[in-house]
Amino acid sequence: MALVVLACSALGGCAAWNAPSTYPHDWPALSLEGSAQGCPDVDGTYEDQAVSVGGSGVDPATPRSLLALLKRMPAAAFSPAPRGRPVQPWTAPVSVRGVTLVSGPQALELRFEGAVPASPPAHFRYTRSALLETVLDDAYVCDLLPDGARLHFLAEIDAVAGGAPLLGFGLTRTTVSFYRARDASLIVRWGWRSDGVAVVVPYGRARDAWLRFRPLPLPGGASPSAAPARLP
Repeated sequence: MALVVLACSALGGCAAWNAPSTYPHDWPALSLEGSAQGCPDVDGTYEDQAVSVGGSGVDPATPRSLLALLKRMPAAAFSPAPRGRPVQPWTAPVSVRGVTLVSGPQALELRFEGAVPASPPAHFRYTRSALLETVLDDAYVCDLLPDGARLHFLAEIDAVAGGAPLLGFGLTRTTVSFYRARDASLIVRWGWRSDGVAVVVPYGRARDAWLRFRPLPLPGGASPSAAPARLP
């Protein structure tokens, strides 16, 4: 670390922010339709394992399943408790057959199909504030981007590191965004970013990846013909 700091100081600064990877051109186009809040219509049941993975940030550490992505979510989102009672810790299932997404005007529920062991649904709430989304465990934001409608939330603060005053500080976080493709598959953008300051010199690293999940086939090979009933 000392060598890195000295090298950065000698060069007058260090920065390694990578340009975000673009959506794979050979995948189905993203849906541009969104709700009044700008949320994509992601309702449906999807296979746990990604059928395709793309992007410049793909490496062995890139999650390949919805369950692996969701295990990075803050535990509070998975721990609904009656008012006045302590929040119960969420125990992630070892495996799932698929994940069902059910949305409403102000909420999103994730259900784990064929979970072993059985696991309660995850609950998230909509907020219009990007700042609140970064500080609340169970909040998400939506927006209409040029390439498609997006549902986005900060999945996890992976690490916070600090040193002596004026020497350094760092923050590493993971983000997850949901999109819907025009072929009804669920598209997930997974991002990892680390930013900080070393001897008043900013530095950063980032990588991201795109994952595509197909609708979960019903018994007999048929695809679901309708999305689950929406939340009120």
